[in-house]
Amino acid sequence: MSLEKRAVRQHLKQQRAQLRPDFVAAAGAAVCAQLRNFTLYQRAQCVALYIATIMKWPTAAIITEAAQNGRTIYLPKASSEGLFTTWQPGTDLQSGRNSVFEPSVANWSP
Repeated sequence: MSLEKRAVRQHLKQQRAQLRPDFVAAAGAAVCAQLRNFTLYQRAQCVALYIATIMKWPTAAIITEAAQNGRTIYLPKASSEGLFTTWQPGTDLQSGRNSVFEPSVANWSP
């Protein structure tokens, strides 16, 4: 990663740390509401998402909804077999590249 990219990430991390939790939750709910109203999402049988960390918008609600509606959920998985793998809520996760949560090795399914 370049020094410039690191500096930008560090700056964004500092700004994000200053946001109030209620603001973050409200912003996450607004993003989820917009996604729910997006025609392509409504028609989707599978979705590619990520497990949110403190530096990302909350994804738990949209992941729960996708699972309840029977959509196949794909999460990032940096491997030689591909960049995403299927995942079911409740199965194990591990910290992957750049601290992104991904399905554990035992749960890979490209």
